[in-house]
Parts: sequence; C-alpha cells; structure tokens
Amino acid sequence: MPSSNLAIFIAYLYQHNYASSTVNTYVSAPGYIRRLAGVADPTRVFFIMEMLKGYGKVSTRLDTRLPITVSILERMCANCTLFLDSGCIACMFKAICATAFYAFLRIGEITATKQAPEVIQLSQLTKLSNTSGFIASEKLTFHQFKHHYNQSPICIIISHQVGFCPVETLLKYCSVRGSVPGPLFQLLNGVPVTRTEFDEWLARLIKYCGLDCTRYKGHSFRIGAA
Repeated sequence: MPSSNLAIFIAYLYQHNYASSTVNTYVSAPGYIRRLAGVADPTRVFFIMEMLKGYGKVSTRLDTRLPITVSILERMCANCTLFLDSGCIACMFKAICATAFYAFLRIGEITATKQAPEVIQLSQLTKLSNTSGFIASEKLTFHQFKHHYNQSPICIIISHQVGFCPVETLLKYCSVRGSVPGPLFQLLNGVPVTRTEFDEWLARLIKYCGLDCTRYKGHSFRIGAA
C-alpha cells in the first residue's frame, strides 16, 4: 500500500469522525504485516506519522460525562420500581448498577450489543464464604477482556458495603434469576439484556433524580467508582 493511499484512508476516517485511537489501530495493522514480511512500512513515512500526531490533537474532545456517585446510585435503585416494567427488571437493574460500580466494569461487558454479543455468564460469578458459611463476597472471573491476548484470567472481588450493598443486591437478584446457565443478566426468556435497554432504564432514573441524562451515561459508573 503506497503511503499516499494510506493518507487518503486516514483522511476518510477523519471525515467520518473516527476516534484517533481507532485510527491508530487501523493504521498499525498493515504496518505490522509489512514489518513481518520485511518490506517497507508505509506507516513509518514522515508525513503519515505527522498526520497521525495531528489527528490525535484535533480529535481530542472534552469528556462531559459526570460520575455516578454512591448517593446517586442509592437514589436510582431506591426508586427504580416506580419506572421499570416489573419487579424482576428492577431487581436486575439494581444488580447491574451494583456490579458496574463496585467491579469497575464497562456496561458493554455486562450488556449485549450487535458488535459484542458476548456478555458475562452466570458461571463467571462465584460466592465466597467464610468459615461460618456466611457469604462474605462475590468473585467475577474474566477469561476475555480488553487487551487480554496472552493474559491469564483476572478475578474481581466484590465485597460487602454499608448502605447499598452489592453482595446482597447480587444475591437477591440471583435468587430471582435462578441457576440456569446463561448470561448473568438476562430477561425472563433467557435473552441477555442489551445495551440499548439498559441505557433507556438508566436515562429514566437519572431524569427522576433531577439530573441531566445527557451527562450521565453507562461509563459514569466507572468514573464514579474511580
């Protein structure tokens, strides 16, 4: 691929509002293949490198998303039965929120999309009991995760918390869900919760709390937990 064609490709991606990180990923692929083949790498040409550097500067956007704090989390979950279709949905919504917040998860790891249909399975959740048989925490095991290539599985421990307790919330949800194998968070028909469904539920509760639903998104859980 000539460097001139690569420059046109980068310009095309810019016109279609691709993020600079995505562009770098796309551009690095042909460069990697050519380096393996021992031929000239068009991505190392000076003007291509300068284009990518400039792309990163002009595509930097201010992140206007706000954090979901513990108090907001408690307010949403205390009132979710007023806005969601059933008690089962409300119970699951609380569990999703608790897991996203206290396990620092991306909503895309919990809910399904067309691009990423794979979600957390019930088998990935393990109850951890102490010597008295009391369930002290829950463990989530991830075999696949972002940048997981050649990496060992990672485990996240969710512990009891004062007030809105993620362990108690998950235990209550699992008792309603049952032990049938499949997605951890699923509807009564066994279909995993989609990102669109969760975003709609979240927007309803954010509005009820008197907050701007355009500023609070799925990633706000990770921001608030941090």
